Amino acid sequence: MRWQLNKADAVATVSGTARQELLDAHATKRPITTVANAVGNQFYDPTPRPRHTYKNIVYMGAFTPYKNVECLIDMMPLLPDMTLHLCGKLPPMRRPEIEARIAKNGVTDRIIIYDGSTDDEYRTALREACCAISASRLEGFGLPVIESQSAGVPYACADTPIFHEIGSDSVQYFSPDSPEQAAECVKNLQDEAISKEYISRGYENSMKYTWEKSAEAAAGICKKITN
Repeated sequence: MRWQLNKADAVATVSGTARQELLDAHATKRPITTVANAVGNQFYDPTPRPRHTYKNIVYMGAFTPYKNVECLIDMMPLLPDMTLHLCGKLPPMRRPEIEARIAKNGVTDRIIIYDGSTDDEYRTALREACCAISASRLEGFGLPVIESQSAGVPYACADTPIFHEIGSDSVQYFSPDSPEQAAECVKNLQDEAISKEYISRGYENSMKYTWEKSAEAAAGICKKITN
């Protein structure tokens, strides 16, 4: 990777956290610019909804071990009135392990595995959600945070550097090693005042990440190269 990056005219990555990881690894001698990911208008939904009364939690993401979906499954016995929607694609080799953990927790009837939701299914799940969540230990950016916030859905996520960068004070944080803390965050978002506060913060945060701003940053790199 160092050979490839050092031959490049410019190096860009999607977050300051990823940029710092490259710097710490001495991955390139080139300057590294952050060009953030963004969300299009297809997720934006300003419709006021009493989300604190809804009974669904949405997870969008993969099932690779570092995504730590196990924490979310272990959380569910602590939330007996809630249903978890797993919208990511579940690889066949991971299915037995995931289904066994769901069964062990006695929550088979309250976890829905989409096995790869369509865009419409994902947006519908968000529309009907109390909150969205991720216990992931590692991300390059964390796009589902912004997708959910743009849709007016409050977010809870693991207390890791990338989520602090992307979410700042607009999300609820929990230890990725603590299903109990994850459940507590969901319970917090079942409070009307807290839910409304984080919906408002989420809308404001999502507006920082537009394709127009990303395009301007990318165009600035191109101009430097061609000048």
